[in-house]
Amino acid sequence: MPPQQYRDIEDCRPGLRRYAKRLKSQTDDADDEKNSTSSLTSYLQDVRWFDHWLDDNEFDRPADVSPVDILDLIDDLDNQFNGTTPRYRYDRIHNLYEFLIRADLADENPLEKWRGDHGLSKTTEQSRHLDPGEKRAVTPEEVDLIERNVVRHAKRDRLIVRILWQTGMRRGELAELLLDDIDRSRREVRIRPEVAKNGKPRVVAYHPSLDGYLSRWIDGGDRDALNRNNRETLLVGERGGKVRGERINEIVRDAAIEAGINEVDYVDANGGERWKITAHSLRKGYGTYMANETDMGIWELSKQMGHSSVDITEKRYVDHDERAGVEQAHRFVPE
Repeated sequence: MPPQQYRDIEDCRPGLRRYAKRLKSQTDDADDEKNSTSSLTSYLQDVRWFDHWLDDNEFDRPADVSPVDILDLIDDLDNQFNGTTPRYRYDRIHNLYEFLIRADLADENPLEKWRGDHGLSKTTEQSRHLDPGEKRAVTPEEVDLIERNVVRHAKRDRLIVRILWQTGMRRGELAELLLDDIDRSRREVRIRPEVAKNGKPRVVAYHPSLDGYLSRWIDGGDRDALNRNNRETLLVGERGGKVRGERINEIVRDAAIEAGINEVDYVDANGGERWKITAHSLRKGYGTYMANETDMGIWELSKQMGHSSVDITEKRYVDHDERAGVEQAHRFVPE
């Protein structure tokens, strides 16, 4: 649903405003122990949606909602959203109630009785049982955890995690990225045709929060200290070497292991362990987020991700919804 149909957070119910204030106080892109602004945006969107849901169901306060009412909440989440969005929104509303209980604004958490058994959409269930070799999409919260748990070169590796998440570029494209490919004033990155998988150039955008990551790595001295061979690439490895795509994959994989959220997917024929979360999981998370939690069109998303066709984007990131387009048809259908 379009974000603009919900109230601004300042106009939501008092308890929800207090929760939003608490979330904002725990957000700082410069502090690795706090949430990122991208996570905050998702949280606040969930709070605003829930405030709207309370209106639709004629509840004055969150405390008025009973466990049996949550069955309606589950149905509405499943009917209105695709992919993993229903499950994550459910979990975040659960966290909201935990705050309200601690703040003496609610006596119980009505979502608790259904947690783990909310039976949302089939895509939610599928996300728990991926086929071997199928990388799963990470969430904004998991991105924060991965970033906080990078193992070696903190400034460089945190930038790697965040730029993959914010742009959806492939690890091979990031490995070949030059400093001149980054327009820091416009917050845009140009993927050159010779490094793009489909051979077509494209320009991708990134969030203002990436400014600090770029500044700390490029301007802070760490990159120069490693860059013994005067490389023009954004990333520089040990002793001035190149950071290859496979190394980028290892950085993300190891950070996810360190964070306690990674697991072995399968063991290949050579005895090598293949992990669920890799660099591609950040790209997949980007596509899932943009397709299901924003107003970006599928055509535009396919261009940002460098897909050869819109069909690929739709197949991978958008689940079938028999009511897709119904609201717009009600508004725009000709007489």
